[in-house]
Amino acid sequence: MGVLLLSIACLAQPKKPPAWSAKFNSAINWQRIHSLGYIIVSTNDGLYAVNPSDGKIMWENKSYPALDPSMMQEVEGTEFLTVSYKQDQQSTVPLQAIIEVSKGKVMFDSQKEGIGVLSRHVLPRSGKLLIIGVKQGKDLKDVVATLFMYNISSGEQLWVNDNLFKPDAPTSKGLLGKLQAMGQQLGNLQKLTSEPLEIDDQSVIITHPGYVIKLKTATGELV
Repeated sequence: MGVLLLSIACLAQPKKPPAWSAKFNSAINWQRIHSLGYIIVSTNDGLYAVNPSDGKIMWENKSYPALDPSMMQEVEGTEFLTVSYKQDQQSTVPLQAIIEVSKGKVMFDSQKEGIGVLSRHVLPRSGKLLIIGVKQGKDLKDVVATLFMYNISSGEQLWVNDNLFKPDAPTSKGLLGKLQAMGQQLGNLQKLTSEPLEIDDQSVIITHPGYVIKLKTATGELV
């Protein structure tokens, strides 16, 4: 059993008892403070969030037991955190879940979506989440990179655009298609995107040393 204690003490005063304690059914492996103040706790049987004011467990998710601390990251400047994991340890692309930290709602889970996550990008001006993911083809070596856009507050998928990455893409969209057709390794697909730039709440630009792409945020249409 694990016990998390919050102690309020001062060097000039006698030792005080803990302000609160929270008990868990298995050992605590690590804990981390989210920038919004919530305490994220990893145990052998799941991932938890604890209210720092009273020690109450706000939510638990037993899909991620004994999580390696390097596999959880805070999405900077947001109320979200990401959990990366692998079903197949031989896979080069991890699955990833995005969790709203105050209620524990899973906003996105690439396992359910059937994709591996190459990168994810929060678009604060439009309130959206852009996922660059890879879907497995019939051939284990045949992968298709796809753009997915989600409503960041509800987790609703808004659109999917895989035309840019298809080997038979038109010449006007051909650079990404040619790279895919040439059999580039999966690691190279990750280099096709940098952090997207929101021009306004209606359009976003994705840049790379070799090209610039402008998309309509609401529809995924190539401008």
